[in-house]
Amino acid sequence: SLSLSLSLSLLLLLLLVVVLLLLLLVLLLSPCVWFSVHPGEESQFDLWADGNSKVDAKVAKTEPRFTLFIVDNPNVRRLKGTFAVFIVPHGRETEWMFCTSKGRLVLTDNVGFRRLAIATLHRGHKYGSLQDIREELSGHVTELAPDGVGGKGKIPVMSTADDAGERDVCCTGHSEFSGDFVVEDFMTPTQHWHRRLIFLSNRNVVQSEARLYRDMPPPLPSLADRALPPVPCQPPPEEKAPPSKNQKKKAKKAKAKANKAAAAAAENAVTTAGAETTVEAAGNTESSEATANSSDASTVSSSAAATSGSSTPPATSSSTAAPGNSSHGDSGSSTAHPSSSASGPTSAAAAAGGATAATAQNGGVEDEDIDASFLACDHHKAMVCGLSVIRGLAQAPAGSQKALLVGLGGGGLPLFIHRFIPPVSMDVVELDPSVYEISKKWFGLREDDRMAVHVADGLKHITDLAKQDPKPQYSAIMFDVDGKDTSVGMSCPPMSFVEVEFLQSVKSLLAPHGVFILNLVCRDLTLQATVLSRVHEVFATAHCLDIASEVNKIVIALVQPVPCMHNDADLHVPAMEWVKGSAVELEKTIVDSAPPAARSNVRFISSMFAKLQLLS
Repeated sequence: SLSLSLSLSLLLLLLLVVVLLLLLLVLLLSPCVWFSVHPGEESQFDLWADGNSKVDAKVAKTEPRFTLFIVDNPNVRRLKGTFAVFIVPHGRETEWMFCTSKGRLVLTDNVGFRRLAIATLHRGHKYGSLQDIREELSGHVTELAPDGVGGKGKIPVMSTADDAGERDVCCTGHSEFSGDFVVEDFMTPTQHWHRRLIFLSNRNVVQSEARLYRDMPPPLPSLADRALPPVPCQPPPEEKAPPSKNQKKKAKKAKAKANKAAAAAAENAVTTAGAETTVEAAGNTESSEATANSSDASTVSSSAAATSGSSTPPATSSSTAAPGNSSHGDSGSSTAHPSSSASGPTSAAAAAGGATAATAQNGGVEDEDIDASFLACDHHKAMVCGLSVIRGLAQAPAGSQKALLVGLGGGGLPLFIHRFIPPVSMDVVELDPSVYEISKKWFGLREDDRMAVHVADGLKHITDLAKQDPKPQYSAIMFDVDGKDTSVGMSCPPMSFVEVEFLQSVKSLLAPHGVFILNLVCRDLTLQATVLSRVHEVFATAHCLDIASEVNKIVIALVQPVPCMHNDADLHVPAMEWVKGSAVELEKTIVDSAPPAARSNVRFISSMFAKLQLLS
């Protein structure tokens, strides 16, 4: 009996081990267990493309195919369903709504589903249509759905557009200071092409962004929060009946009729009166206007020659306007676009006030122009506002007011100032030589007698200038430089740039009417107060502009108090009125420098200054 009891015990123990192994196997094979979420929380995981024959094998090993965020929101205000999938179009993964936990929670509430699987695409992969993506994800999302959803049911798939979006990678590279980077073009929801620089060490932060003059497709209607028609998670293959004999005969007759009509039209084609048609060897016909701008065209129509002049060379950069960027394409390949092959004042850039077409340095092929009137970041607009406190700036002669900017980025801020505020001449200091080359090649930066870039350490550059005798005198010194130390709660600028001793050096380089403009990004409120206190200690007066759409604060500090400024708080109003009046004058100067099509972009100073606050 003892041996029988022992045998039964061993058998029970063995059965228990088997059950535990089965449970462990279920845990390993079930993503919905590993990635289960609780109300108000989210989980993130990557889907890789192993075994997918349509995906480049090299990319499949280094880049996930999709990144999925699973968000539960039990407090949806307008409930539409239990579970849905949201596909983020190409190029929009850096937007607040998609790249932050708070934004994704808001998105879940907007679309009205208690659980939302948000899928972001990776730039290294090719995806095809939105329908292709939907079918590719269908086998995975059922495992992420709550109990009772999926299976034979239908799961809604949503996006903000009718397609997966467009993104063209211009170039990739490595920076000694910031690591790997990518320059890419993408289509915005407003159907504009933008170009941006992203360092891959922080994929959700756009380092620089500019708007391009580039061919745009017809505008689409607003499709925000639009749901695509629900489809089965695993749709069965459709069976199509073979065509009947009558259907085959009708199709054959229709095809023969169409071929006959096309042949007759080609035979009866004649040249248009007053213009000569140019036919190339390949048989393609080009308009006379396009042929006139082509360097390899064999003939040019007489009407086009009369308009643009005979033997007109390809358009090159203008010496008086801000130039465009270099050729677009991977690995140095170049493609000319109709929007940039402009000749004279009829170009898109000249019409809208941006940079004119510039000959690329790597092959002499024209590329899209950078829209110099467009500032992608509100904090750059606020920094431009800070220049308005320079007394007499609007009336000063061209190039008479020197400004020093530390931090180049893509060059959007100095390009705007150079183009639309003629009295200012710029010295720009950039630590990273890779960023300097990128700004020239891809963001339209050009140097001239009013724009000089120094590849140097900004700290050392300013310290050395402060030691000179006599010291150079600037009307404005601007800091727009990010820090690499993630251990502190301040990402812009580095702590060494706001030490009291260094701020004293900055002040010594400013003229009596000069202004110091600081882009401050600090989430540590105690540290932020310390920085503001140091600025207020060194400078006579300091103002602050809060950027509602960003975490930035723009600090505007003056060497001397503005007119009518007194210690009595009740007398601050006249001084603020003077500042706002000066802002109106500067805005008028900028608007007058911009052609009509660009004026809506550059009218922002007055509205910005309505938020100006005096630091106590």
